[in-house]
Amino acid sequence: MDRYDFYEGEPEEWRDEPAGRDWFSTLRNVWQWDELVAEISRESQARVAIIGANEVGKRTLLSRLRGWSAADEEETAAFELWEGVTVETFGLFLLVNVPERMPEGLAQAEFLLALGEPLLLIYLIDASAEITVADYRWIATLRAAGRPLLLVANKIDLVEEPEQFEKTAVSKLGMPTTLISAKTGEGIESTLLPIMLDTVPRLAVPLGREVTLLRRKAAGRIIKQGAILSGVIGVQPIQLLDLPFQIMVQMGVL
Repeated sequence: MDRYDFYEGEPEEWRDEPAGRDWFSTLRNVWQWDELVAEISRESQARVAIIGANEVGKRTLLSRLRGWSAADEEETAAFELWEGVTVETFGLFLLVNVPERMPEGLAQAEFLLALGEPLLLIYLIDASAEITVADYRWIATLRAAGRPLLLVANKIDLVEEPEQFEKTAVSKLGMPTTLISAKTGEGIESTLLPIMLDTVPRLAVPLGREVTLLRRKAAGRIIKQGAILSGVIGVQPIQLLDLPFQIMVQMGVL
């Protein structure tokens, strides 16, 4: 029997390979290894943009999230996008300082493209100060861009009636408000981080890498999702049919 008889009906590019083709190559094709690698690469390049005016506590929040200080004297890759709009890069996080007056001709798509298309936008306001028209305009611009957006009120430790401020913020800005204190840590681990994960589940891996407060929670969530998916795949009745997909799920978890 000619050795090519084994390959009748197979793609021509396989016919130059010896009989008993490497099983790993077959498995690689079945569970789309290249797509998995590409997905992990995209996750590692994810970005979270923390946006707000001067003195709202963007650096303090970043320091609390990372577990070490982002002091003013720290050297960063800072650049100006438009007049008054400056960006500093801290790995996963972007700190975006915005002015009261929006630059002329600023388009939502152009703004996000200049930021590198972040997966999540966090607009930070100062709970101890008045909500401004500029806050409303920037939030409207960011919402129109179509990316997930969280409204976060910092310095809640300086507010006598946080619940009343929350009601006011929702009424004026038209979206739910997460109350935190970057200085004391109030509301960050218990509220903000879980909301970030719920809003953009794909951030579990990059956030788990950089945010020590979230690492255990992010890992637990990924393991739980993998276990549920494995269980769903495993209910099919044909033996071994689910094996490549189970391997794919477990590699994704790892």
